[in-house]
Amino acid sequence: MTDKLSFGDYSKIFVPGAPVYSLDYLFGRDQERIDLVNTLNRPGLQPIVVGNRGVGKTTLVKLTLPSITGTELTISCNAQLTYSSFVQILLNEISQYTIKTNYTVTEESKLDPKVSFLGAEFEAGYISKTKTIHYTADSDKLTAWDIFKRIQLAKKRLLIVLDNYDLIPKNNTEIHQGVANLIKTTADLSGQCYDSRIIVIGIGRSAESLIGKYESIGRHAREIYLGALKNQAIDDFLSATEMSLHFEFEPCVKEQIVQNSFGFPYYTHSVCLCSLDAMLKRDKQARRVIKADYENGVIQATKIDFRTEMNKYKRYTRDLNRNEMMFITELVYSMQPTASRLTLQKKLLDKGVSIFEFNTILVKLQQERQMIYVSRNRDDIRFVDPLMAPFIKYNQILATVKSSDTTDFHKSVKESYDGDDENTE
Repeated sequence: MTDKLSFGDYSKIFVPGAPVYSLDYLFGRDQERIDLVNTLNRPGLQPIVVGNRGVGKTTLVKLTLPSITGTELTISCNAQLTYSSFVQILLNEISQYTIKTNYTVTEESKLDPKVSFLGAEFEAGYISKTKTIHYTADSDKLTAWDIFKRIQLAKKRLLIVLDNYDLIPKNNTEIHQGVANLIKTTADLSGQCYDSRIIVIGIGRSAESLIGKYESIGRHAREIYLGALKNQAIDDFLSATEMSLHFEFEPCVKEQIVQNSFGFPYYTHSVCLCSLDAMLKRDKQARRVIKADYENGVIQATKIDFRTEMNKYKRYTRDLNRNEMMFITELVYSMQPTASRLTLQKKLLDKGVSIFEFNTILVKLQQERQMIYVSRNRDDIRFVDPLMAPFIKYNQILATVKSSDTTDFHKSVKESYDGDDENTE
């Protein structure tokens, strides 16, 4: 480990709300890191990092860029971002590294072919006009070329990260087109801007689904997709934290965390953080996370982090019958991280659900509720929102907690959910 940490530093390692701070705690992303490094080291390529929410996209970029020559500039996008404000933020960031905020060009123009003076004719000469071009962000008329010229003025390699890019509405074509043009311009003229790069990060199944389809950048954009982690990577992460912080998870607790995370590090971090909080609340000197700590941690994590999933779950499952709910439950426990349609069908047949009813449920959840997705190629089934699976499983764990120490708290959590606006996202 690069840092010497004490147990009291556990909130620095379990970080559901921030990128992991050290490569010592990044597991299962070796190939993605290689792909990102190769993309950034090869001229004309611009990385588009995509994947589901909670898989560690920002962490991957943040922990990789220090090994790349260049100065990182990060812009966190949001739904209110306009093209004008985007340009202003970007140029303000770039201006920290520019030598000057304007530059001077000299233009020459030729006089009329012949001029007459005192009866004699002379060949025309040239006159020079000098003008100073100021780059400001006061106008929404600035083009990708204008921004490119400002990047040039920095006289150094800039690594411009556009994080949370998925928050920009799809219909905000002005920004998307502007970013696409900037990607193309910096890629085509990489030798003139110190090989600066645009790095886009956001939730999406593909680069095209994130930034749109622009043929002009097809040869420049390099998609780096992050899927769910393998269970072994989650287990390795937990083992690393035990070693560096000098504590341990009870084996059954560790196994449940690994299995119930479904490969999403966000949930691993959230539940572990809350479980350690619960352990210290039980006993400040304790250094072993037991099942009761874990169960209390799940309750607290659900209360803090899963409100959005609760609202989605309510909306998805409203008015579903017993067999439809059974379908959802079986899907959760069959996913690795997808479930075979045939396997799921067999499990439900064994529980008395006919093939006709199975297919009816499949169509309803896929087309009407838009809760699940069925792969055309492999006939696999998964949730449209992949974080729904760990939420449902955690929610079932919460519902089965019988500890008298948590009954009142469990009730308060349920009441707080019941009072939520179901349309809140």
